[in-house]
Amino acid sequence: MKISKKLSSTFMIANLIAMILIILIHYSAKSAVDISLGYKVNYLVQEALSNGFARSAVPIFALLSGYFLIAKYISSGYSSLIINKFHTLIIPYILASFILILPFIINTIIFKSSSLQDFPFYSYIYQITLHPVSGQYWFLRDLIILVLMSPLLFYINKTISTIILFTLFIMWLVNFQPFPIVAGWYLVNIETLFFFVLGAIIQKSSINLEYFIFCKNRYKIIVFILWTILILFRIYLDPTIDTWYTDKYSIESLLLYKTAIILGIISIFQIASLLKDNKLFIYLSGLTFFVFLFHYSPLYRIVKQTENIIPLEYSFYFYFPFVVIFMFTLAYIMSKKLTFLYNILTGNRNPNKSIERLNKEN
Repeated sequence: MKISKKLSSTFMIANLIAMILIILIHYSAKSAVDISLGYKVNYLVQEALSNGFARSAVPIFALLSGYFLIAKYISSGYSSLIINKFHTLIIPYILASFILILPFIINTIIFKSSSLQDFPFYSYIYQITLHPVSGQYWFLRDLIILVLMSPLLFYINKTISTIILFTLFIMWLVNFQPFPIVAGWYLVNIETLFFFVLGAIIQKSSINLEYFIFCKNRYKIIVFILWTILILFRIYLDPTIDTWYTDKYSIESLLLYKTAIILGIISIFQIASLLKDNKLFIYLSGLTFFVFLFHYSPLYRIVKQTENIIPLEYSFYFYFPFVVIFMFTLAYIMSKKLTFLYNILTGNRNPNKSIERLNKEN
């Protein structure tokens, strides 16, 4: 199904918002805040932002990935899909993973800080393919696996699809991970799988997303307020919830947490719809994949050198805006000055193409 121009631009803006929220998560410093004497404003603000509002970002990435992947699968077939994703996903994953460990190799060779023999060849293969040094690459690895699994996910009838989706929803809701941990990460995270399949089913079913996204502004405000209330109530109930490879939650706080994520997805798409005609934001959305690849490692270790200047518990308020501005500026310069390398690293996701693609939409 061909999507409308306004829906396409809304997806681009939502993707941009989600990327900024991912940076927010990774540069939160709430773990450095002393909560032994209670939860002060600094902790509560960072908890609400990084573990509340920002938690809808990854589901948006997964949902949009499933939505667009099945469209490609239906129109081109599995073999063409694999070829396309080899260039747009696998090569960027491998090449970026190699670039991330390259400084260590260079440092070892030049400064002799350690011997290359201390790190067998298979350890480099491990860090390039199975578990890259930058933590957010778990999501790309999930997507690669889901692309390979796509015939199993997409060649099913409507009834079975509904049963599978409902089952995945319950698993995600109660934080049940059905797959084993392989090389330090779940083979496929239930959150990625559920929202990926949801996106695919929405595309296959031709569900009218515009009805939910382009509703009247008063409804958008209501959704945002409900989202905020759920986050604040969950924080009041459980200010230290953690679902990342742990079970640090109560069932009540978990259900509030997950419900807020769903409302957040809807709200972010609705907010994006208000910005859908902004050409600057659409252009910036074309830089997000590069930003995703390199916003954390090794940049995090570099900015951490400011610990003697900025108290660690307040560093978020500096790191977050700095990294957003720095990474999008770097991505822009790379796309202009080192276009060939940029296109290889991003699977040809050039920001100019975001504008061109939008102009071609009916």
